[in-house]
Amino acid sequence: MAADTQKEVQAMLYQELILALRDRAGDSDSERWRVVRPVMDKGRCTDCGACIEFCPMATIFADGAVIRIRYEGCIGCGICAVNCRIHAITMEPSPDWHN
Repeated sequence: MAADTQKEVQAMLYQELILALRDRAGDSDSERWRVVRPVMDKGRCTDCGACIEFCPMATIFADGAVIRIRYEGCIGCGICAVNCRIHAITMEPSPDWHN
């Protein structure tokens, strides 16, 4: 299996797992239970789009020539950070996490 295909399959399976866990928890408001969130270093980002491609929740998007993260709906899974080839995305503590 090609590396790109393997990554796509892994992302798809991970998305299904996350959706199942979220549904089971009965809480679609990720702002309350997300512990970490992706933070993009715009100075390092080359706008390659890998983060958009692999985000299982489709919360990363292109706004013209700029890539943005919509935190509403972001589950903090870190797939975007793992697939960022230049490490422009880091996972940092979510300021809106509630115990």
